[in-house]
Amino acid sequence: MISFEQAERIARAVFTRGGWGQNYFLAEEMTAERPYGWEFSVRLKNPNDVRIGGCPGFIVERDDGAVFYLNTSPASLYEVEQEVRAFQMGFKSGWYDLVIQRVLNRDRMVDLLLSFDLTYIEPEEAFGRRWTIPKRFTREVMEARLRQPPCEFSVHRPSKAQKVTQLLDEANCCVYELRGRA
Repeated sequence: MISFEQAERIARAVFTRGGWGQNYFLAEEMTAERPYGWEFSVRLKNPNDVRIGGCPGFIVERDDGAVFYLNTSPASLYEVEQEVRAFQMGFKSGWYDLVIQRVLNRDRMVDLLLSFDLTYIEPEEAFGRRWTIPKRFTREVMEARLRQPPCEFSVHRPSKAQKVTQLLDEANCCVYELRGRA
């Protein structure tokens, strides 16, 4: 267990190394203490700045001082709450691999996966460079991938991983595994 003072030192170090830049600050007065640790907020110095993006902050865990970034961009209060809820449910990785082991209902499975707005990378060569631009799955590409399980899909954001597992469990359309990336 760490103290608030230790968490505050960790937060300052994370902010300093985090690369937010000179237009942001660690809003220490907005720090919220929770049973699992402390939520630290990062804000723009100029409240009239209309820039979108960045990280709304991070959690320093009480147990061991581990840092969990609230990955929302652009950050809305609703998205931050979703990320915190997913964190509380044990979803602590920023990226997950959804591995479909077996498909039980192909049509339902394709519909669900398409609703998650998943993307894939198909590297392309053009103009003397290699391009890795994410593409959204089409029904045809999704169906082709599901014909040969096991197949993997990348899921970013803990709140999305939590929602994916909830809906897959409710639909009972496949056997899957969700692996958090380190």
